[in-house]
Amino acid sequence: MGHSQADKDESHDRIVQVAATRFRENGVDGIGVADLMKDAGLTHGGFYRHFTSRDELVAEAIERALRDGGQRALDVVATSKQSRLAALVDGYLSRAHRDGLATSCAVTTLAGDVARSNDRARSAYTRRVGTYLELLTKIIAGDKQRSRRMKAIAALSTLVGAVSMARALNSRCRNSSQYFLQRESKSEQFPVAVYGAVQLETDRQSAPCNSDRDNESRQSHCAARSGVARKGYPCNQKLPIHFDVRRWG
Repeated sequence: MGHSQADKDESHDRIVQVAATRFRENGVDGIGVADLMKDAGLTHGGFYRHFTSRDELVAEAIERALRDGGQRALDVVATSKQSRLAALVDGYLSRAHRDGLATSCAVTTLAGDVARSNDRARSAYTRRVGTYLELLTKIIAGDKQRSRRMKAIAALSTLVGAVSMARALNSRCRNSSQYFLQRESKSEQFPVAVYGAVQLETDRQSAPCNSDRDNESRQSHCAARSGVARKGYPCNQKLPIHFDVRRWG
């Protein structure tokens, strides 16, 4: 390989890496080609030596962002000294992951951009989601493959939704966004991945409770009938599901 080709490959890789970082920080439409090339230390005019279009760069950068984030998740699981599932959940629901957009998991950070992108980007996203589901299915405890797979889908959906909502809250509610990243409920005294993170609710199939017990007893009575034990919710309201994802490991 000639020196010029090696330089071109190195420049190409640098452009893709810069784009993968900046797209996660600003969104795919939040930065133009000229600024990306400047950040990569190259001239705007050199862009078409590497890519036939901006869409080609977008697809390649999204692939890179998805690959990098996925590899970090695998590394966390591989090196964890605690439960592999707990380690993955704790890392994903950390403030560092919420705030560190540049190195964040693109399955969460770029979901909206990918939905409006080309087939190559969506295919890369689909593959990465599949990889996460395979990993979660493997590390979630249980004998039945179908049950573990369904839990994996629920866990991934909850983790992605929790981080997305925590990031979307405005600055006045920034401290409150930690609620969406909680992994331990003080009132229940056991670890959870998300406590009301996406406010999943159960539509109780039983008839409304007309018990004459006091309010606390009515809550317990109806919660027991719905299969969800939660405190502090009136008898006639839906109850948020208490996801205990970490215990699935």
